[in-house]
Amino acid sequence: MFLLIIPFLIKPTNGLYDIGELEKIKAYCFMHADRAAQGENVVNDLIKSGLANSTFYDWSCQKVDATLQTERQAESEREVTFANHCRDGNLTPSQYRECDGGGYSPGGTLCLLEEDREEAKQLISEGGGLGYSGQQLDFDKPLDLSLAEPLTPAERLECENAGYEPGHLVDEDDDD
Repeated sequence: MFLLIIPFLIKPTNGLYDIGELEKIKAYCFMHADRAAQGENVVNDLIKSGLANSTFYDWSCQKVDATLQTERQAESEREVTFANHCRDGNLTPSQYRECDGGGYSPGGTLCLLEEDREEAKQLISEGGGLGYSGQQLDFDKPLDLSLAEPLTPAERLECENAGYEPGHLVDEDDDD
């Protein structure tokens, strides 16, 4: 039972492993490179002293370095995915705030429900602005609705709870 719990003791703040902890272990490896070069497992020093998680028991410094590189690459890919979703995605109000708060200019659609997708395409193709009842949206580039993924049921519920019901699209250029 205890062996099943160990993997969950690591803080997976950046992916499968905590990048901060891997960086600390790598720094320790660097400080003790002479011992590591002689085949001594210096990572276990940190575990025995309680300064590193036991998940890293018997890891070599090379394995720590390789895992750190993999985690950094995965983090970079997640950041690109997040930025792309902010730019082109179908955002809920909370995702919009997260993008804006994260320094990304939200440019995707806001709560585009599937039943409104054809109407939105028509409004854009006719050169009309795409807006939402009571809001004016200012996009730097024309929207490509093919990049706006359908909302998940939870995202749709968030949008509906925020007042985005089917038929909420309006033509910004329409003076009705």
